[in-house]
Amino acid sequence: MKSKAVIYFILVILINFLSCQDTQNEDYQILGSFFKDNNTDIFLVIPVDIGCETCIEKSIEFIKDKHPKKYKVILAGANQKQNKIFFNKHGLSENDFLKLDEKHILFKNELIFTNPIIYQFKNKILKKKVELVPNNIHQELLNLKLQ
Repeated sequence: MKSKAVIYFILVILINFLSCQDTQNEDYQILGSFFKDNNTDIFLVIPVDIGCETCIEKSIEFIKDKHPKKYKVILAGANQKQNKIFFNKHGLSENDFLKLDEKHILFKNELIFTNPIIYQFKNKILKKKVELVPNNIHQELLNLKLQ
């Protein structure tokens, strides 16, 4: 009787583990789908119309000043008109490393909330997800710069 319980327990853990990996791989596929040549495992996702205004502004300053080709950036907002205004206000334009989520794909898939988020994958499996808030933004952007 105990052996059956152990087998069921192991089976449940295995199923949970595999379903978690599928979700993480799906997140990678969604984030990577914004770029024709997705050769990175790091994504910085920035909301444009809600959230911590200071964190958003610091993230924008960071990508304008120190953007290596090691990661990709996606700007996301709930309002298409606001997205365009934000892009123009900051002198941004879409290119190989910076895209605008005009179809709200990230919101629909719960990959963006009210603060910028750094997603780091290894072999398409989520290794680290960091939400940028006032008390960690300087250190996390520095870590991103050093990668």
